[in-house]
Amino acid sequence: MGVFVGGTGSANQLDDYEEGTWTPAFKVGSSTANSYHQRLGKYTKVGNVVTFKVRVHASGLASASNPTEIRVIGFPFSLSSDFGSVSFEAGGIVYTYAGLASAGYGILHWTMDDADGSAGEIRLWKIYEGNVAASYNVGNLNRGDVTNGLDIRIEGTVHVQ
Repeated sequence: MGVFVGGTGSANQLDDYEEGTWTPAFKVGSSTANSYHQRLGKYTKVGNVVTFKVRVHASGLASASNPTEIRVIGFPFSLSSDFGSVSFEAGGIVYTYAGLASAGYGILHWTMDDADGSAGEIRLWKIYEGNVAASYNVGNLNRGDVTNGLDIRIEGTVHVQ
């Protein structure tokens, strides 16, 4: 069953459409022992393209020495390998509502990481504003950069297998 777009041949049949939810989580280093106010992920999959949105609002994050990278995990699809062996396939802006320890960060960005070989992990990147040496303008978002109440939203589109 499916919808035909631009003709009636099998190559024109859209037969892979799905909407769903998933439960994202923060990973602090290797720890997922966090508590939350809210965690929600929604997606729409059409063929091999997934458009998603995420809200993760922590009430307590695992303790860790700095620098310990923070990621969002739980994405329910494996990424495509359209660009060969690279560490990311997509990226965009992170909307931060609370929880940054410093006002010195400009915009947070995300990239989808396939480091674990299965479902993607969303890496969070900070971009510094102001008078900072060029070599320090971009870096991973680490545990020392945020408070226990980190509250972010992400929207994006990725290609999946």
